[in-house]
Amino acid sequence: RSFVFEKFVYEVWVPLCVKDGSHRPSTVAMYTNILKIIVPQFAGMSIKEITGVHISQYLRWLRNEYRKPNGEPLAEKSIKHHYNILGLIFGYAERQDIIEKNPMKKVDPPKVHKKSVDALTEEEAVRFFGALLACDFEFRCILQVLITTGLRRGECLGLQWADIDFQKGTLTVNRATTYTPECGITVAAPKTAHSIRTIPVVPSTLALLKQL
Repeated sequence: RSFVFEKFVYEVWVPLCVKDGSHRPSTVAMYTNILKIIVPQFAGMSIKEITGVHISQYLRWLRNEYRKPNGEPLAEKSIKHHYNILGLIFGYAERQDIIEKNPMKKVDPPKVHKKSVDALTEEEAVRFFGALLACDFEFRCILQVLITTGLRRGECLGLQWADIDFQKGTLTVNRATTYTPECGITVAAPKTAHSIRTIPVVPSTLALLKQL
């Protein structure tokens, strides 16, 4: 059976591979938003007639012409997400014998250059901690935890008191908080097992948490 691309994506792949209950709401939301860009570019085409050249042209369009609503180009990492999602779509179509050959095998993955860490200078850190003194106390605690531990925002918002060992001076990341318009706020285990970790907490941050 032949499918047009958008019919296969929205009637087969999304229900069976995305909204199947195995993905976090934030992951489903990411896929949904990226598909809003991908699908119109291949709309009306039979999934069997899409070639590696078509996909390479799409990636070039993303890189050189597409702009986000704020006018900025897509980051290299975002373009790689588009490539990965197309790989999942065509890989599933191949496994289900919808297509004979996977066109993604003809497409080189986009390059993602590793960025250097943009850390605060010593002067900026002094200014930052000085400015914290004028903040609401709870907000001050949040910012101090973020900047001294390197936690992601969702990991910080997912903390519970049981995660902090005041005796050992450590903090354990066991969960993360995410928000999507469709599902609201959800609290769940981190996205990867590697994200579950115990890290040291500097004395100044520990003292603030004790006050809180």
